[in-house]
Amino acid sequence: MLSFVAAIPTSPFAVTEGTRFYADGQPLFVFSANYWQAMNLGAPDAAAGNRTRLLRDLDKLQSFGVNHLRIMAASEGPDTEPFRMTPSLMPAPGVYNQDVLDGLDFAMAEIGKRGMKATLCMNNYWQWSGGFAQYVSWVSNTSIPYPPSWDPKRGDYTPGDYSEFVPYSGRFYNDNQIKDKAQALYRDHLKAIITRTNKYTGKQYKEDPAIFAWQLANEPQNPSFQWVSDTARFIRSLDQNHLVSVGLESKNDQQEFMDAHNHPEIDYATVHIWAQNRGIYNMLDSSESNIANAVSWALGWVQQANDWSQSINKPMILEEFGLARDNWVAQSQQATAVYNPNNPTTHKDRYYKALLERAAQLYKSGAYGGFGFWAYAGESRPGDKWVSDPPHEAPGWYSVYDKDQSTIQVMKQAFDLTKHYYELQK
Repeated sequence: MLSFVAAIPTSPFAVTEGTRFYADGQPLFVFSANYWQAMNLGAPDAAAGNRTRLLRDLDKLQSFGVNHLRIMAASEGPDTEPFRMTPSLMPAPGVYNQDVLDGLDFAMAEIGKRGMKATLCMNNYWQWSGGFAQYVSWVSNTSIPYPPSWDPKRGDYTPGDYSEFVPYSGRFYNDNQIKDKAQALYRDHLKAIITRTNKYTGKQYKEDPAIFAWQLANEPQNPSFQWVSDTARFIRSLDQNHLVSVGLESKNDQQEFMDAHNHPEIDYATVHIWAQNRGIYNMLDSSESNIANAVSWALGWVQQANDWSQSINKPMILEEFGLARDNWVAQSQQATAVYNPNNPTTHKDRYYKALLERAAQLYKSGAYGGFGFWAYAGESRPGDKWVSDPPHEAPGWYSVYDKDQSTIQVMKQAFDLTKHYYELQK
């Protein structure tokens, strides 16, 4: 009896086959760091960049075994707006800051030199890069109703209301009066980056194997089936080499998951798991019940996302997850104490270990094809320009520092487990 085994794809670009990723003829399990600040660090020093730090961070990440980064390839101005990545890549519609654009080129060239790949996130539902809300503001000539955001001068969060911000940002693809104009500007940006030639590699972005995927946006909320499909098809019309993903949290129900991921143009699914943001975990509570409840809740989401992804036969990446440090050790409730990078990581390490071991097991028997921790701060610390917590959040909340050896070791062990499972299946 003859048996037929599907040939492993040999492309240098990341590809999918069922629930698996491949590149260069080899299985690829994504061990990822969210490192959204890469393009700004890659900019010249005069534009608030720090290339020497970028290179040291990339070398450290490579030494940990990280093979993938998730970075921003979009940020919108004007730079006078608060709670933003500044300088922005696009301070006005169609106008690019050439230093930040150069920083993106430089960062991608260095990522490629190290044999790593990067997902390029092309927009954002939230305010910290400008994102959807800035597009809405541009085309409607209205002011953004900012939600609570970190104010370093106050050392606290500003007043605000997400119930106002979320629908405002959603007008980007929901408001029939402005969405066509907003989408036109967005597609102009997609085309500008996808067809750009990197000045350091001489390659067009659409021809660069160091790019893992184009991602429509960071955490679009309740995206319509039509918007996902239309945008993904537009990207495919420009680039047939790279994967395309949505950037969904997958935090709601299966219908939303299917609306976002069950498209032929979308290559894999994502889940973002945030125990404290969802009110499950209290970073000031040292109790066993607090961390046990958070772990149990998160493992339920890991499994559910796996099952949904298996049902459409696509890989799943646990694309964002994080937990605060043991901040109950702080002697006061002042932010400088609560977010102290010297606070221990016992709960964080336990949480990481539980989630990542389960994701590794589900690589063996399910749909998981990778995980990506939020986020890598490297040698930066709160008060530095580019710590890994975005500008709208308290610096140090979820950062993983270069000195966090126990946390890094937990992730390395989980990644090694995926390699073990792969060998068992050969």
